[in-house]
Amino acid sequence: MSEKGATLAGLKVAHAFLLTTRGVPQLYYGDEIAMSGSDEPTTRADFPGGFPGDKRNAFSREGRTKDEEDLFEYVRRLTHLHTELEPLKRGALVNLYASDQQYAYARKTKDGVVVVAINNDTKPVMIKFEVSPAGLANGTRLVDRLGGSRDLQVENGN
Repeated sequence: MSEKGATLAGLKVAHAFLLTTRGVPQLYYGDEIAMSGSDEPTTRADFPGGFPGDKRNAFSREGRTKDEEDLFEYVRRLTHLHTELEPLKRGALVNLYASDQQYAYARKTKDGVVVVAINNDTKPVMIKFEVSPAGLANGTRLVDRLGGSRDLQVENGN
């Protein structure tokens, strides 16, 4: 959040990518509540709470602002999905769509597929892309697990 022009929406996109793409995700303390410092990461303050004399406790829901709580819950949902869905932990990465502002990919194992579609634009967009490289057949129902879109069904390989 210390970068010029950073927004909570952009931070959510970054978290979504980090927690769904290949590799072991690593969050720096305070990323889950959008903490910042003037010269990241060297000037980030201590996490608020947990120490005698702290004015607030961001370890609790009551100690977080509305925006911090919204981001915290979003990161919590993503981390639970990363733990729950095997393809997000060990799946091969299959690129499905890429443009300047949108990226769609699948994480695929022999037992399952997760499709991730990211929109880095400030406005909603509709994108259509082929999903057969991910092994998804016509009629397959895709369930939105983050609440950003409606559930979809594969039709004509898209």
